Amino acid sequence: MSDDPVRKYLDAKKEFDDAQVHIQDLQQIIGAVHSGLHRPFTFIVTGTDVTFSPEVIAAKTTALNGEEWPGAPEIAQALASLQQSYKLLETYWKAIPEADRRNITPPPGRR
Repeated sequence: MSDDPVRKYLDAKKEFDDAQVHIQDLQQIIGAVHSGLHRPFTFIVTGTDVTFSPEVIAAKTTALNGEEWPGAPEIAQALASLQQSYKLLETYWKAIPEADRRNITPPPGRR
């Protein structure tokens, strides 16, 4: 990794942004399940050994691909990655001289 504090910050920003996108993807999947469970007669899970009735499948059913459903370890890892990447982002931000910060977007929550 470069010794340039701006380069370090920009690399950390990319990692943080990627971690945020992963969290947003998980939010979308979990939100779809939450919504589907409120409509249990038109919601199914595919990619499992469970068979649903033809009536349910024909009822304009919404389906979740069970292979995309995140387990607790994946959710925990995504959260830890986001938190760690933010901490690194903050550390590298503090290392950038004030004069060099004016054209760089600060970490979220900072001005």
